[in-house]
Order: sequence, then C-alpha cells, then structure tokens
Amino acid sequence: MENQQDWKIKRIVSDRGGEFLNKHFKDLAEECGITHILSPAETPQHNGYAERANRTILEKTRCLLGSANLPDCYWSEAMSTATLLSNLIPTSLRMNKSPYFLWTNQPPQIKRLRTFGCLAFIANPREHRTWKMGPAGVEGILLGYESENTAYHILRISDAKVIVTKHSTFDEGNFPSLTEVIEGIQLNLDDFTTAVGESEEGTDCSERVDEI
Repeated sequence: MENQQDWKIKRIVSDRGGEFLNKHFKDLAEECGITHILSPAETPQHNGYAERANRTILEKTRCLLGSANLPDCYWSEAMSTATLLSNLIPTSLRMNKSPYFLWTNQPPQIKRLRTFGCLAFIANPREHRTWKMGPAGVEGILLGYESENTAYHILRISDAKVIVTKHSTFDEGNFPSLTEVIEGIQLNLDDFTTAVGESEEGTDCSERVDEI
C-alpha cells in the first residue's frame, strides 16, 4: 500500500489469529511504526467491516465450488476467484465504483472473465504432442486467474494438475465435473455440504505446474 499509493498504515485491527500473534508480525509492525490493536475474543462486531467482507468472500467461494461441483480441496482457487470478482464489482457503498477502480483509477478489465468451472481447452504445442496427428488442445476445467497477468489457472483433466496458461479457449455452456468422474479426483455429484475454510484439514488437492 505504501509503495503503490503512498499511503502510510498507522494501525491494524485484527482478531487473535496465529497469523497476527507471532514474533515476525510484531517485529514488522514495530519496525514500520504500526499500532496493532487486538479485538476481544468472540467479538467479531469489533472488526465488523473486515468480518463481513470475509463472510461475503466465503459465501461466494461456496457458490463457485457448488455450482461447478468441484471438491472442497479446490477452495483456494475458488476463493481467489471470488476475491477477484468482488474487487471488480461496483457497489453503492463505494459511490457505485469498484474497489479495483478506486485502487488503480482504471476501469476493471472484464473481457478475460469466464465462467468458473467451465470446460477449457489448453493449447497443446506441437513439441508436446506424441505424434503429428495428436490433439491441438487438451481438456481442462477453469479454476481461476493469474493475478499479475492475463493467464488462466486450468485444471487439466488427464492428470488433475493446474496449468497456468494464456493459450486457451472455453466452452462456457459445458461443465465437465457435472457430467463425468475425473481421474484422480474424488467428486461427490449428489451432495455438496462442504463448509469451505472450516475443515480441519484445509487441504489443497491441486498440483501447480509451470506456465505454458
């Protein structure tokens, strides 16, 4: 924030989560002259704005996973997408402007947005094909976006690896996870009851590979 907007942080209000109660965070706050205020336990209303924003992101994450019928171990990709979408949507609380516009003073770039969980075709370069007549693209499922560029995060169906690529096309009327069992992924097609972010494991079943 200080580097990008020349705004100096004076204080941070947080709950008593472990990510805030540690020596590294304490030393960083002291070094930067930031006052760290801890809200009392079991009193989310003391930090209501942040708590409501977190709840909104969580609800959107559940909706994305549920509509695409993806297992809860893809919660991190779904939550990143939910956060991105929230930052691109204008609201009346912000003078009908989006957080993205208020931060960058630029209109949000929405042309690259596609439906979460839809069928994607990842370009298959000639050098990666096993023979001349090999497919020009391989099937995948759209999981999200690379934050710093126009690349997509796509779950390759053949091996359940997340590919980061700019070279892809989409069929937004087709959702593979609703119609087939993907090898290597345990899908529950009948009942989606996962409370994203509330599981004890908090696991992430995606394996990310280099950009292609």
